[in-house]
Amino acid sequence: MVIISRKTWISECFLLLLFLFLKINFSKGSDTIFPGESLSGNQTLASAGGIFELGFFTPGNSGNHFIGIWYKQLPEKPVIWVANRKQPVSNPFSVLKPLEDGNIVLLNQTGDVIWSTNSTSKVQNSTTAKLLDNGNFVVRNTLESSTVIWQSFDHPTDHWLPEGKFGYNKLTNEKQNLVSWRSPENPAPSLFSAEVEQNRTNNLLLWNGSEVYRNSGEWTETIFTLVPEIQSNPYVTNVTYVSNGNESYFTYASAIPNAFTRFVLDATGQYKQYVWQKNFGEWRLLWTRPTQQCEVYAFCGPFGICNQQRQRLCVCIHGFEPKMQKNWELGYHTDGCEKSSFTM
Repeated sequence: MVIISRKTWISECFLLLLFLFLKINFSKGSDTIFPGESLSGNQTLASAGGIFELGFFTPGNSGNHFIGIWYKQLPEKPVIWVANRKQPVSNPFSVLKPLEDGNIVLLNQTGDVIWSTNSTSKVQNSTTAKLLDNGNFVVRNTLESSTVIWQSFDHPTDHWLPEGKFGYNKLTNEKQNLVSWRSPENPAPSLFSAEVEQNRTNNLLLWNGSEVYRNSGEWTETIFTLVPEIQSNPYVTNVTYVSNGNESYFTYASAIPNAFTRFVLDATGQYKQYVWQKNFGEWRLLWTRPTQQCEVYAFCGPFGICNQQRQRLCVCIHGFEPKMQKNWELGYHTDGCEKSSFTM
């Protein structure tokens, strides 16, 4: 007969409960964070149809951790939205959770707020956050589920997805523009941005800092005058300009139900459209503007020269060297060049 002491029995019960808690905690898999719940470590949310996933990710070999949204089941999983792109956390055991004031926040290990939805809603302790199959992360009042408190589609990073917004919020005076990553290992905002000009023409403009280097031309209700091919784009339909008292923005729909398409302003400063279908096996580049990399204003950065005829597009002028050598090796040059330490 085996005799188990009371102390041992209590310890084993505690370990069993801890195991069950962790098992439940780390197998979340739902599409919603409810009041009192949180997301950390390798936990993720998955949209109802399994199209998108939200959780912590680490870009490249950076060692930094961010909250992002990516395609869940495709062979390649590009990140289409990043919450804390300006402030990474050092490990994935930070916590994403609803606060009692109605905001969703990212807290680091010491409890500091790294990122917040910054909602002005007065909802108290009844907030849910849900990841939808269109890639939108939506915060609602649990008691009034039809009311959207905050949504990621109002705050795009570098991607414009079907049903997403690209324009201007008149209530907050906030641009719903696209800003590229600094490099594949750093989602922090770069100098490259795409935005809708707030006048009667509603041009789409590409910027490097304060310089415009691409103009879509005037919107005619069906096409942009300098991008007429959008009307014959086989993966895009219902391009629409919406304007009301709260906001003005462009949106569009996917023309093929079983295909995915996305527009992205990437770290090269080029605006690109990628498409994916089951028989592709990979994302295919369908459309690029500007078509030539050297047409991107200051692509090679200060004291850099761009030559489309060379295999290596960017070189530094004599007596200078790349300021960020690692980024240059990755093919991203906007940090430019600095005076060489070996120059006599």
